[in-house]
Amino acid sequence: MTVGLLRQLIEAHPNLYLRLKILDSPGPCQVVENVPLERVDGPGGGTWGAIRSEWYDLIVDHPDRFVLGGDELFGTDSGATTGAPTTRGTWSLLGQLPEATARTIACENPRRLYGLQ
Repeated sequence: MTVGLLRQLIEAHPNLYLRLKILDSPGPCQVVENVPLERVDGPGGGTWGAIRSEWYDLIVDHPDRFVLGGDELFGTDSGATTGAPTTRGTWSLLGQLPEATARTIACENPRRLYGLQ
């Protein structure tokens, strides 16, 4: 998967939508180079940095074709959780996009695609 291939597919198929889901702890099968945000490693672990320019261009060029995916898992009575939260990367991505683009992806597209009020 490359941004160039995704661009070709989006432009060739008007019914294709992409879900962006940015895991805080990328799994073994996730190719970090395909993630829209740069990974910044530091003391105490990594964090998300700047949006990659090719992803920025793709999203801004086609904001009506993206939706967000995110999981935030809350502990059980014992405090245990499983899985990697994804909301930090999602908020980081949205904060780096133009306001109208972020609103389209986060609000307007889900309403339109899923028939939400």
